[in-house]
Parts: sequence; C-alpha cells; structure tokens
Amino acid sequence: MAIYSLKHEGQTLKQLKKVIAYNTNDKDGLNSLNNPRLISVTSNIGYCENTNNKDDYNDLIDNFIMTVDSNSKLSKNNRQRHIYDHSVISFSEEDDKKYSIKELEKMAIETAKLYEPGFEDTPYLIYPQMDSGKLHYHVVRGLHDDNGDYHRVKNSKLKMQSAAQKIEKKHNLTLTGKNNPENYIFKMDDNGKMEKIYFPKKYENTKISKNKKIENNHIIDLKNKEVDAIDFNKSKIVNKKNKEQNIAKSNYKKTNDFVNDKYSKIEKLKEPINYSFLDNIKNQFTNQKELDKEYRNKLIKREEGYIDSGIKKYHTDLSDRKIKVKRYNSEIDKENKKSEIINNSINSLKGKNRRNDIREEKYDTFKTKINDLYKKSENAMSFLKLLNDENIEISVIERKNRNGGITFTDLKNDISLSGSKVNSYFSYGKMKKNDKHLFDLIHNYESNSIKKLENDYKNETLKINDNYKKIEKNGETLIYYKLKDNEKRPYNYNLKISENKDRISFGQNSNDFDLRLSYQCAKEMGWKNATSENKELSIRLMKIAYSENKDDLLFFRSKEKLSLVDLKEVTNGKRLKTKHLNELLDNDMLHEKDAQRVKEELKIRGSIQEKSFDCDEPIKNSVKVRFR
Repeated sequence: MAIYSLKHEGQTLKQLKKVIAYNTNDKDGLNSLNNPRLISVTSNIGYCENTNNKDDYNDLIDNFIMTVDSNSKLSKNNRQRHIYDHSVISFSEEDDKKYSIKELEKMAIETAKLYEPGFEDTPYLIYPQMDSGKLHYHVVRGLHDDNGDYHRVKNSKLKMQSAAQKIEKKHNLTLTGKNNPENYIFKMDDNGKMEKIYFPKKYENTKISKNKKIENNHIIDLKNKEVDAIDFNKSKIVNKKNKEQNIAKSNYKKTNDFVNDKYSKIEKLKEPINYSFLDNIKNQFTNQKELDKEYRNKLIKREEGYIDSGIKKYHTDLSDRKIKVKRYNSEIDKENKKSEIINNSINSLKGKNRRNDIREEKYDTFKTKINDLYKKSENAMSFLKLLNDENIEISVIERKNRNGGITFTDLKNDISLSGSKVNSYFSYGKMKKNDKHLFDLIHNYESNSIKKLENDYKNETLKINDNYKKIEKNGETLIYYKLKDNEKRPYNYNLKISENKDRISFGQNSNDFDLRLSYQCAKEMGWKNATSENKELSIRLMKIAYSENKDDLLFFRSKEKLSLVDLKEVTNGKRLKTKHLNELLDNDMLHEKDAQRVKEELKIRGSIQEKSFDCDEPIKNSVKVRFR
C-alpha cells in the first residue's frame, strides 16, 4: 500500500522555515529522547550524516532555503507564486516490515518522480518519521529548478494517487484503490444488467483523534505534575501547622506543670508554722509571728505573680500559634482549591478522551454500516430501502453555485456525517458521476413523486392514520411519521402533497407504509390515475395498489415502458385480466417485444371468449403470457 498526499503549498520563506521546524523540533507530549521527531534527512543539495550534529544539519537547511529562494527568483513569471510544497508518503505496516527504512525511502523518491518527472531537478528534503507509531516520509521540495523553470503539478490529488498505485504494482506492495479487487462491487443498471463499479474501502482515519488524545494525555501528565507539586507544597504547610500545634500542646503541658508546682508551693506557704516551746515564749515578747506571716504572704504573692505571668505568656504564645495555624489552614485551603481545579481539568480531559473514543467508535460503526448496505444493495432504490430499514436518512444540501453536499443521518442515535467522510464515493461530485440513478433519486424530487393524470376531486381534508402527523406549510401538506422531529428536520417528510393536490412527492427514505398511504391519499383525493418518471417507484406503487385492489393494477403508471418481467413482480406471477392487457396496449406501456406477445395472447383469448379473463381462471388451449 502506498499513500501519497499533498499537505500544503507555501509562498514565503517564512512558511518554508516553519515547515522545516515542524519536521525538526520535537512536539511536547508526542516526542521524547526515545521517540524523536528528527531521525535523519535526505537531500539532493547536500549531505548530513548525523542530524544530532547541529552544525552540519543547520548548514544543510541554510543551503536548502537559499537554493529554493534563489531558484524562485530566476523565474520571470509573477503568477508562479508558490515556491515549495509539503507532502507525505507512507506504506502499509506489512510493507514497513518487509522493507528497510532506506529501501522504502528509495520507493518514496521513485513515487515522487512518477508524480513529477522533474522531481530530482528541484531541491528537496525527505524526512523519515516514526513518532506517531507508523513510519512515514515528509517531503519538502522547492518548485523551481536551477533554471527557474516551474514544477508545480495541477490536479495533484489524482496524479499522486496514480503514482502511488503504479509503485504498488511495480514493487508488489499491498494493493489499494483501483489496484485492489476488493474495491469493486456489482450493481444493476437501469436495463437490468450488472455492471462492475469502483467502490473504495473507507479506511479509518483516526490520526487527528489519535494525536489529540496524545496531546490530551501530555497535558494530563503535566497537570498531574502540578498536582504533585501542590501536594508537596501542601505537605510542607501541613508539617508547619502540625509543628505549631505540637509546640502549643507541649507549652500547655509545661505551663500546666509550672502552675501546679507554684500552687504546691503556695499551699505549703499557707500551712501554719509549727513553733517550738522556746519560740512560743519568745514570740510573746516579740512580733515574730507577724513578721513570719508577712514574709510568707510576700512569698505567696510572688508565686501567684509567677503563675499569672506564666499563664499570660502561655496564652500570648498560644494566640500567636493559633494565628499561624489559621494562616496555614488558609494556605492549605488555597492549595486544595488549586488541586481541585486542576483535577477537574484532568477529569475533563479524560472525559473528552473517553467521549472521543466512543464517538469515533460510533462514527466508525455508522460508516461501516452505510458502506456494507451499499455493497449489499442491488440498485439505488434498494439502497434507499435498506437505509430506511436502518433508520438512516440520506439528504442533499443545495448551494447557489449548483454544487452541494451529501449527508447521512442516523435518526435513532442522532449523529450525522457528510457523504465524503463515509466514503469518497459518496461525495457530491463523485456520486453525481458514478451513480447517477442514486444521485437523481435523492437530488431530483420530481423523479421521486407521482402526478395525477385525471381525477374527480372529492375531499379538501385528508384523513390519515394515527401513525402519521400532518403539517400544513405554504399551501403544501407535509406528512411525517409520528415519531419524527419535523421542527429539527423539516425536509425529512414521508409524503408531500402539492398545494393544488396534483402531485405527491416522497421523502428520500420512503417505505411500503408510505407508499400505501400515498395510494390511500390519492384515492381519497379522487385521483383516477397517477404517473411517475421513476420506474422503480411506479412498480412498487403498482404492487401496493394491486395488493389492495386487483382492479387498480394500472392506477399507477410509469412514463418509462414496462416489461412482462416487471408485471410479474407486481402481480407475484399471476395472470393478468384481459382489460389490463388491453389497457397496457392502448396506453403504449409495454416494450415492443412484450407488446407483440400480449397481442398474440389477446387474439387467442378473443377467439375463445369475449369476457374479461380473470387472472386466477385458467383458459384451455390459450397461449399463456408467461413471465420469464
């Protein structure tokens, strides 16, 4: 497998330098010492053996930029504005294992030469990269050669695809695109013949979501480091707080012991003094007792002063420590809030990754389902029917430039994808070119409608069953299935009846219930006959009408002629009444060969009996109109 894609083209040296920097410098979250972006570089204007040698590498880059600049200045055509392009070439993982990096690099250069034969004449840089987990080559080349000749390629996408597929065949690489037989399916054309058409596989392109996830994981890692730093800082604050609280507890114990010791001393000082017999005799003639009592009171007051001073000192210290603890608690709260904000951001990024994974899985499943349904379908109408069975709507958006876009919508899961994202085959332009029948069905509403031929207008007010709802808008009657959100998707109607009641148009995903409802509405409005430009739609409607009332076989008619095989499908193989055969002939509704067979049958029927022939009643000796 070879994939060759143009990333962009640039007009200035500043842009060129940015591209070179992109291929040189590591990207945060994606690259590391073990997974560098810059592995090596190959060029035709210089040589750099080791890109880790910054001087050699910078000399090569300077020489390349100067060459691109000087070559572009040799051009005298002012309209040649682009001076370089940037492209990427990659191969399958099987091919990566089969060949070396240098061998694949030679194939990449060979692919570039097939794309633009003058590739070697222009300055180029080729960067092999494996930083995304898959080997690929970035090619940066100037668009002017040494003579100032311009080598820009028009219709680059198609030519790149062609070059890649030629390389696949030449080197027996994994086959892709039109080289791969699995990319072809068979579809029935309008004439009932099977034709082989190219319908490429839709390869999952998850690089953007994958890189986004890598970026998110890198941001998560950085934020986790911030949380770790906050936790470390918070632990230091908590340690300081705990230290203050422990000191306060220690001071409380010391102060308590100190106060108790002082109170013990005071209690002892308050105890009465035991004097001896001689001291008592002396004290009768002196005032020693009063002196001792006064002395002890002084000692008690001193101890009480010590107590007051100790308690006051403790409370002052405690108050200071409480202020510190309060400040530490405030700092811890701030750190907790910082941590909470960052953790919420981390959880949000993890949630985005999970939602992206779920979304990618949903989209991949949705894309696979649509691709499988298209491969399974025999023709455009059966594809629309299969989509309808899966509650998938296909719609077209018109633009003023007469171009548009195709959109697929899963009505059940409420997800939408553009046709080109489902498969490049479903882009507006490619569908218009490759499957005109399908394009006409979803683009041209007139071809998906029925128009009255004649009627006896009966009813102004239509009655519909409870499974549908009716909306009057701009004179038209829009009928929706009751569970549809007509406000969100107003064009997703099942039926649309014109203002003058002469046309019924069908939604893009009409089913047999809608067809039966259209038949009932047409009868209620007094239509006698209806015609459609869409043959397949006519046959489906004829089948519905015939199942409801055999006499209404030709109530619906196709402007395109029918075959007996078509009528067999309508009647499930039952024989037709003579009046229906006559009506088919009178209105020139059959192909020439089938009309001749019907005439022969009518001659035989006319010679045997004149009455209408019931399709269930056998006729002896008749030439039976057989469906083959």
